[in-house]
Amino acid sequence: PLTQAAQAVQGSALPDAYAKWETMAKQIVGSTTTGHLSNNCATGAANETGVSKNLAEAVAWAKSIADNNSYAYVWGGNGKADGGYDCSGLTSALYRRIGISLPRTAAEQQHVGTAVARDQLKVGDLILWGSPAHHVAVYIGGGQMVSADNPHSGINVEKIYGNPSSYRRIVT
Repeated sequence: PLTQAAQAVQGSALPDAYAKWETMAKQIVGSTTTGHLSNNCATGAANETGVSKNLAEAVAWAKSIADNNSYAYVWGGNGKADGGYDCSGLTSALYRRIGISLPRTAAEQQHVGTAVARDQLKVGDLILWGSPAHHVAVYIGGGQMVSADNPHSGINVEKIYGNPSSYRRIVT
């Protein structure tokens, strides 16, 4: 099975962790290898909120991390191998899920995509604080974001707080 192959490559301390995702992974792979291929830079057909299905699924993945407390905040973290994510590691991982490579730090992510106004935010847009940016989160709609704040707070769904310095749209 696919889960055994993943375990052989990754050498995870949690060998059964892959099994629960196998069905979903097969569905995702199946959905990307058939059907219409887009001829523009969007990552699939937009839904009623103007956000592509793939981006919406990637944002749902990030939200599930916060909701389930499945990963810790780890400064410099890029995921499971590091024991968790920091803010820019989480946003990088989210966009990697849809085939987009973002720079690794919040300061670098501040310069990618297109600047948007706060009242124009769409699901998946980046929210940044500072110049150069020292923190980044992803907008999930309804005035909320997924944010990997610090080791004490962890990774959370929360209202946009403070005075972000910029907002960036990666997928148009």
